[in-house]
Amino acid sequence: MDKELFYEVAPVVGGVVCYEDTWYGHIVAEHPEMAGKEEDVRATVKDPSLVVTSYSNSYLLVNEDISHPDMPEAVLRVPVHRHGTMYQVSTAYFDDDVTGGGGEIVYRKDATRIIR
Repeated sequence: MDKELFYEVAPVVGGVVCYEDTWYGHIVAEHPEMAGKEEDVRATVKDPSLVVTSYSNSYLLVNEDISHPDMPEAVLRVPVHRHGTMYQVSTAYFDDDVTGGGGEIVYRKDATRIIR
């Protein structure tokens, strides 16, 4: 069984787990800029600026207060998908498309940026 990197409860979504295999085997391998950003991803799950519906049984958690150091318009996005009784982090990356192509915003914290 895969070792848990972290578990947090996200608004609207509920329990979200991130496994070490996903973190190192996919997220850091495919998005090397995410190396060392575990706590940023954890903070995004726990306290996102936005929660957006995505594909079937999935959400996009967005933190508009954490941006890429070289591209301030690109904010942290953490897609999660349903896995049994909870959700699992699918990946994490920076992108300037805040809502992921038009999903419905189902939660909005007092974000510091304007929704594009």
